[in-house]
Amino acid sequence: MTQSALLSRGIELASSLTSSAVLLRIPWDVITSRYAGIITSEGEGISWKLFREPGLDLTILAFDVTQDSSNPPKELVYSNACGEKIFRHFEFLHTKKSPFFSVNSAAILLLDKNYEQLDQLKSEINSSPRLIVTGLGLGGPIASLFTLSLLDTNNDKKKPPLCITFGSPLIGDKKFQKAISRSSNWNSCFLHVVSLNDPLPRLFVTNSPAASTPQTSAYMPFGTFLLCSDVNSTCFENPDSILEQLIAMGSIHTQNQGFQSSDYGNIVEKLNDKVICKDFSTTHLQQQNIDTNTLETKSKIQQKFIFPRRVIIYPAKKLNEMKVHMAQLEWYKKKTKNQRIGYYDSYKNMNSPMDNDVIYYHKMLTNYWEEMVEEVEMKPQKEVAAFHTRWLYGGTNYRRMVEPLAIAQYYRDGGKEYMTQNRSKHFVQLEEWLNEEKKSHK
Repeated sequence: MTQSALLSRGIELASSLTSSAVLLRIPWDVITSRYAGIITSEGEGISWKLFREPGLDLTILAFDVTQDSSNPPKELVYSNACGEKIFRHFEFLHTKKSPFFSVNSAAILLLDKNYEQLDQLKSEINSSPRLIVTGLGLGGPIASLFTLSLLDTNNDKKKPPLCITFGSPLIGDKKFQKAISRSSNWNSCFLHVVSLNDPLPRLFVTNSPAASTPQTSAYMPFGTFLLCSDVNSTCFENPDSILEQLIAMGSIHTQNQGFQSSDYGNIVEKLNDKVICKDFSTTHLQQQNIDTNTLETKSKIQQKFIFPRRVIIYPAKKLNEMKVHMAQLEWYKKKTKNQRIGYYDSYKNMNSPMDNDVIYYHKMLTNYWEEMVEEVEMKPQKEVAAFHTRWLYGGTNYRRMVEPLAIAQYYRDGGKEYMTQNRSKHFVQLEEWLNEEKKSHK
């Protein structure tokens, strides 16, 4: 998309009732207690503020760390190697291929210490039509983890929570980042605002001797990062790119340079004070001393977080193409039956031109379902269950139709003991899912 097209889109979005001011200004004002009616609660080592904006049907929840945070520990803890009750809220992130991940030990311990109070807090905000969870500095990891724990129970009819952090350090390792990124809906719930002058977001990157590249860093970012300088700001989504930027920031800004957490208020002000003019070209905007980089950034934020497009996890269009191939095999099966041969023997013997045509359909269907099964195995448990409901019928029809062709080809090529020596894993997995589905209905 060109800059002018992006600006045009941003102008359209800015004219709506909801603007980026809601995304950044209100959470920041709750953090800094600028509203009347904010309810503050104290926990063990943390506190949180709750504010409801009736006019917007909006609830803001802001976390803060109250214990000594002058030297936050960087140690990671495995999600399957400790007894913290709080990890039960994150079991939905585990998959067969990735049964565990690591998160910052201090952050998860604080959540565990406040387990009962946070569970009660969930009940209090459960009815909120729109929820923004936020945190400044070390309150950021608490906000992110709390938001993540809400996603397991969030349904499609309810808007997912949005987490906005200011100057948050990184939270978990690459497996943690991948677990969240497996669902585009989850990853899009997180916006991290980072000043280039703030040393805290890069603390667990630059403090590690081995963390000189994204490949060697123990910590990995997730979600969208809004990196802000004194002049402009830019959105990043690719975790490797974000980490590279944080590493580069560490090499340039080696000292605090007098940065204060309150400086994020200035960043919010600058982002919201930028004028958005309708029907002006990029050149005219520059002549009026309007920062087009900031307009582009605001447009990206608005498109991603205010007007998110639903992403279809499974390629339904591609599945329809596979149904056409299945119809061709149905015709082939019927044709060979009428010839009193059977499609297994016909495909094994390869005596007819139509047998050669079936090779293409066999290959295309096999490639599709192998990729589908592999993708589902990497999905969180909830989305695997969704696959069982929506797609298992098609997968079962495919297996019953195409596996005899795979067997015929195997024995035609001189193979022996197909079931024990050569059966594809995706056939095995599809059959296992079918059996699990049958058991669940008994």
